[in-house]
Amino acid sequence: MNDYSASIHSITQQLPKPDAVYRSQGKDPVVFEVYKAKGFESRFWRDPFLRELLLRTRGSYRKYGAREPIDQYDSKASIYLVRAMYPSDDGIKIIEEWLSSRLVPGIGNPQGAGELDIYFYQERPMDYWVREHLGCRNVSFWNYVLSSSRMCGIHPFVAGSNGEQTVNYRLKHKYTAACNAIIRAQFLINNAYQFPYKVVTAIIREDLHEKGLLVEVEGKKFMPLYTKAHDFLGIVDPHAIKLNRSVYAYEFPSYWLDVSRLVSLLECLQKEGKLSEEALGYYLKGESIPFDFNPSNLGLLLAVDGKIHASTMTGNELRGLVDKYVQEKPILRITDAKKWFGSYLRVLDVMEIDIFTQNPELAKFL
Repeated sequence: MNDYSASIHSITQQLPKPDAVYRSQGKDPVVFEVYKAKGFESRFWRDPFLRELLLRTRGSYRKYGAREPIDQYDSKASIYLVRAMYPSDDGIKIIEEWLSSRLVPGIGNPQGAGELDIYFYQERPMDYWVREHLGCRNVSFWNYVLSSSRMCGIHPFVAGSNGEQTVNYRLKHKYTAACNAIIRAQFLINNAYQFPYKVVTAIIREDLHEKGLLVEVEGKKFMPLYTKAHDFLGIVDPHAIKLNRSVYAYEFPSYWLDVSRLVSLLECLQKEGKLSEEALGYYLKGESIPFDFNPSNLGLLLAVDGKIHASTMTGNELRGLVDKYVQEKPILRITDAKKWFGSYLRVLDVMEIDIFTQNPELAKFL
């Protein structure tokens, strides 16, 4: 058992009983255990080992850069962890994978949930336009907003018959869509099906939405609804809504920006003599062109304040070129809340997970 898998295994052995256990009723036997790590009704974590496990799942963000695992919105969020357990292909071992996500109400301290604050249209933040669209111009507007964010996971574990566990990095998560959908359904259940929300906000990449959250059953494709902000608001130009890149994008460009275009831009600047090979090695901590480096280090270069090491450019000049030539990858989504929850429940329905049998009231949201 390697150190990483041993530490995860040690934590999971000390978890409290799950809040719910669901099973797939189809041909593939899967067991889903649901843990509510924290509710928005309290600032306190329900269990120290659930909190520790959450920190491990959020460690998956390290591939994008060094981000604090806990932020200001966690204090008012409902945070869930789901474990999926299923047989390996040879039927001898049991594989388990973990997924976490949070739901943050707009109301409370701090106000909002982050997404609408970092995008703007016609020089106004997006909460202004959503207020106008919903006809809610006073503070009660935030009562109607729910945010979905911080989805992360732990790579699949393979447990052998002898009890040893290792992480198999060649395996990919198989049940991201199901685990994500179960979290949304469990949120409804835990909150007694109370539904004050009108919109759900999220920032999500196209590849995750169209591949990672996709379920295909009998040739038909199902995925949750995430409406692009410009479509929800009736804005014709899809590029008119702008991201304030100074908040996250420069610090974590490997998530927020098109990395292939960014690397191409850096290559061009090196050829033009504006960025030196020494500078690229200094910040990116990798080899020279063609680049061989950890993409999480890109933020060290893009966040430079003042003159870039061993180069003729300043950090501000580089960011100006990045703004001009490099597009963003994630997209702001603003989705009708009932349709959003309903689309997730349809995923669970087609996957024949027995959550509806255990919670019949869920069916009214389909």
